[in-house]
Amino acid sequence: MDKIQDSLHLNYSVITENVEQGAKVLDLGCGSGELLKMLVDKKHCTGCGIDINQNNVIESIQKGLSVVQGDIDEGLKEFLDDEYTMLF
Repeated sequence: MDKIQDSLHLNYSVITENVEQGAKVLDLGCGSGELLKMLVDKKHCTGCGIDINQNNVIESIQKGLSVVQGDIDEGLKEFLDDEYTMLF
């Protein structure tokens, strides 16, 4: 892995350690869903991701995640205020 990937994994680990078990999370700009998947697997979180990139959305869905494709500003309109415990 390169330095950027190592840094991302370290950051994801720190985030995962600080999220409450079973939290409901909304991952803004979720990319390929790696962080959201870690939270689901390790912390039994539920949630959803938003990403504008179609390939990222496909990768996330292939991981079994719920993801909305679109611009964050537009995608947020799909969610109620205070619907999620944590936003990333």
